[in-house]
Amino acid sequence: MLDVEQIRQMMLILRAEYGGKVICTEDRVKLWGIILQHAEMHEVELAIAQLLSESRPFPPSVGEINQQVINNR
Repeated sequence: MLDVEQIRQMMLILRAEYGGKVICTEDRVKLWGIILQHAEMHEVELAIAQLLSESRPFPPSVGEINQQVINNR
């Protein structure tokens, strides 16, 4: 299970790629924690890396990240 700091780390990775399109608030961190509570850090890192390898104008949503984690299992 991801802790709050790990979730913030993932958001900062997305912010590095997408800039101001990624907003990291406490409410958003809590939401990501709820949605990704079943995932391990390495699963989320892999999912984000796969999604970032695609050309996309907007950052992946937590739902897209979650779906990628599930697809990878």
